[in-house]
Amino acid sequence: MNTQKYHITLRILHWLIAIIMLSTLIAGFVMENVEPETRSAIIGWHITGGLTVLFLAVARLIARFTFALPPLPADLKPLEAKAGTTVHYLFYVIMICLPLSGYTMTVLRGHTPKWLGLEMPTFALETNREIAGIAYQAHEYLAFAFIALLTLHVAAALKHLVFDKTNLFKRIT
Repeated sequence: MNTQKYHITLRILHWLIAIIMLSTLIAGFVMENVEPETRSAIIGWHITGGLTVLFLAVARLIARFTFALPPLPADLKPLEAKAGTTVHYLFYVIMICLPLSGYTMTVLRGHTPKWLGLEMPTFALETNREIAGIAYQAHEYLAFAFIALLTLHVAAALKHLVFDKTNLFKRIT
């Protein structure tokens, strides 16, 4: 095994989650401005994508503590190492809390979330528009936090590649 790379399981989960999160995020923005028939299909995808991210994030957390991580580059400054670690932990928080806030909002609005056509449990929660509104706000804030983190993550990787001549992409590809 190449000790300079993340384990293949972590690499696959990284890119799979990234693709699903980005497409689910785009669906979240698009669904606000389309016809009702189309909106329903997009909402279905958005919920399925969000739940898939949640399930994969749990799998990724398990894998994260199962497989050894590659060492950080020796020339990485301590502040950069701390910032990178913090951003990664915040990604895990978002990968779990973003789908959970959407799930909560959906259930408290009186709907049964579906994942790949399968009805998910509602845990006998009663409709509560007030708390659903709070969950909606959390969902929005977390989505924008994800965009900010993703921007920071990509910018940092590019900074390391272009200015520091350290190809960190090799670790995750």
